[in-house]
Amino acid sequence: MRRLPWCMRTFMRRGALIALTAVQSLVACGSNLLGFTNEEDAGSTASLPPTFDGAVLTDAVADIDVSAPYDASDQAVSCATTPCVVELVGGALHFCARTRDSKVWCWGAAAALPADVADAGSPDASSVVAPRLVPVDGATQLSAADSLTCARITDGSLRCWGTESTEVGLLGLAQAADAGGIRSIRFDEFDAGGAEYVVVGPRAIYARTSSEAVISWGLPYLTAHAPPDDGLPRVASLLDPSVIEMASAYTTIALTAGGKALSWGGSEVTLGRESPVIPDPVPHQIPTLPAGITSVAMSWALGCAVAGGDVYCWGTKARLPLRQPTQGPARAQRVYANPLGTKTGHDRVIVRMTDGTLECQGTDYFGECGIPYGAVVLDESNTFVPKFAPANLVTGDVVSVAMATTTTCVLLRDGSVECFGGNKHGELGHGTADDSRHSNPERIRFE
Repeated sequence: MRRLPWCMRTFMRRGALIALTAVQSLVACGSNLLGFTNEEDAGSTASLPPTFDGAVLTDAVADIDVSAPYDASDQAVSCATTPCVVELVGGALHFCARTRDSKVWCWGAAAALPADVADAGSPDASSVVAPRLVPVDGATQLSAADSLTCARITDGSLRCWGTESTEVGLLGLAQAADAGGIRSIRFDEFDAGGAEYVVVGPRAIYARTSSEAVISWGLPYLTAHAPPDDGLPRVASLLDPSVIEMASAYTTIALTAGGKALSWGGSEVTLGRESPVIPDPVPHQIPTLPAGITSVAMSWALGCAVAGGDVYCWGTKARLPLRQPTQGPARAQRVYANPLGTKTGHDRVIVRMTDGTLECQGTDYFGECGIPYGAVVLDESNTFVPKFAPANLVTGDVVSVAMATTTTCVLLRDGSVECFGGNKHGELGHGTADDSRHSNPERIRFE
């Protein structure tokens, strides 16, 4: 039986089929991050939109050919390096890594890090930080969005730090911050065992407890609380209790144990279904996706799902591969190897294949696709990769991918981390910043 996989961004299985980092910046993920996906097949037929029978959603019928079964097993880190990274997450302008000894390292924009970890006592967005240890012990899972990061601790509590949206006040619900700006969140009133997994979104946070209840708080249209909803921590009673994976931005998507995708929230184009109400606070199934979904992802601009080894995406037209349809799940073209996972960042999509290689489509202005310059034909802007192309500059065996707005980091099977793309906020981990293109992966030093 699959364990609850939650993570950013999303609730997700570690090393899972789809992982999304809800980054906000430009709307990011703000109109910034995209969802994961493969390229749209020019000859395929987009899924039909759902229809309504009164107020009840019914499935529309679409002729969708699903690929043959493939090996979707979780990928493990072999730990051939020290320290050995076993989990990697990204926000808009920062990254954090969890090592085998349950330590947490973060780097990038100082505003996303605890005050005593940053170079300055009062971090601001102009200062950058090389990889540094966060004073948190016993971390078992990480999740990040925008400038906010949370770590699940062995006692079932959360430790969270960074800069939150003043619109939501996600950290204001926690206990007072310690001297370094780290806040503790406990779930004793809901479950003595605390949280098992956490998914941090830019507008809501979700925590799965040991009793398999989902506790959520944030903007009311994202919490899945029964009305009236004040946005405070409560059981997400409108949500199917069999949920095993989630991802959140303006819209939240959840995967049930039965392989169905549910969506709810505030963006019409990323719901992936019709709704009489926007924002729609009630989770409903996306009826036009095929059966047997194994992973889901959501960003500000796109939602995606993996089924039978194929990736399906829907959302803002300008951010879909090949600028395809805007509403209703659309069939994404198969990449010619079975995709194991996908990740999205600012106007780009990266697909992780079962052989540990990557393919990328989207904006490559700073080299964030990992594609050799001149290796592919770009669009008229000369910065956009219009079709999926191999990220040949990434030569290691990739286990997972994390994204910031203009930077990509990969966790390799040996437990090391490499990053490429933009470095305007120190995302490459040197402790310095620049506006140059960095398409060649650079090893992150945890010293």
